[in-house]
Amino acid sequence: MGRNAGALGLDFGTTNTTLASLGRPLPLGETGATLLPSALAFVPSGAMLVGDPARHRRAMDPMNTLVSTKRVLGAALGSEEAKRFAASTPYKLSERAGEVALETRCGAFRASDVARLVTTQALTLAGLSSLAVPILVVGVPATFTRSRRSTVIDAMRSLGFADVRVVDEPVLTAVAYVGRSSVRRGLVFDLGGGTFDVALIDGTTFPFRVLAQGGDAYLGGDDVDRALAQRVRERVLRESGWDLASDPVAFDKLVHAVERAKVRLTFDDAVLVEIAEVDPAAPTSVASVRLTRAMLSDALAPLVTRMMTIVDEVLARADTAPNDLDAIFLAGGSTRLPGLREALEARFGKRTRHDVDPSCTVAIGASFVAARPELAQLFAG
Repeated sequence: MGRNAGALGLDFGTTNTTLASLGRPLPLGETGATLLPSALAFVPSGAMLVGDPARHRRAMDPMNTLVSTKRVLGAALGSEEAKRFAASTPYKLSERAGEVALETRCGAFRASDVARLVTTQALTLAGLSSLAVPILVVGVPATFTRSRRSTVIDAMRSLGFADVRVVDEPVLTAVAYVGRSSVRRGLVFDLGGGTFDVALIDGTTFPFRVLAQGGDAYLGGDDVDRALAQRVRERVLRESGWDLASDPVAFDKLVHAVERAKVRLTFDDAVLVEIAEVDPAAPTSVASVRLTRAMLSDALAPLVTRMMTIVDEVLARADTAPNDLDAIFLAGGSTRLPGLREALEARFGKRTRHDVDPSCTVAIGASFVAARPELAQLFAG
């Protein structure tokens, strides 16, 4: 099969953005990091920050720090996606050219604008030019509508890419694994920062067939953060009468603090969340709240139940029983949540596959599709 050496795979994720070429995640900058936070921030001087510097400003200036915007990428202001986004973020929303826009001190920015600016930064850090890329394949959630897919394509074409294709993220995960595994029935379990996607594949033929797929556009690591933040809020309210959710900005800071604590719980048994750092006006009677892995598991449990319901629906559509599965392929950084892999292994009776970095799986699969014209035609049309 012919290959395009300059073909590129892109995962503009809810949390991080990744580029890959020929199955290899590309280093973004001198540190060799392969993940660029999908964040944009505007400081009081009017300067724009992208990536890590932007993410670090979320705790101090959430209204002017744009994160998790993929959830409204290509969505209209009156859409269900926009309503859910508005209910879970501190941003003031407007509309530009039929797409949700987020108001900042430097103007209104659509999610597609954030995608363009973050992707531009990723290309710069990787030392690449869009004009030298013959084909770009971008992963999108399986739940994205035709209109939202078109928005992604238009955003990337505006950067100078000559040929842009979009492919469902669980399909790209399967592509990343299919060369490493010979399976009859494989389940792709993709849990990212904002979305959950599932796909059942038949690997007995090449290329593999997608037998059924499904997902939830509002089920991801962000929702775990909010569920855990809600538990902290209830604790503070119960013990002091102070409601951290009465101010959307303060609650967003709490969500951010809990997200950092969640990452530490991967290594530590317990972490303290300092309430004064979240809301300086809060009573000192509750100076901090201790988060434990048990609390994280408790917050995660109802979300896992929702995930398993979707998995069962996908399996039922393909008349497949859980014990018919030969492999479970993981994708998405949120699959590292403490206890999740163990829950999946207990449910299906087999070890999960995560030998491809879950944070880079979609970009890796996209790069393989981009490099093989016949796969690009089959999966992206």
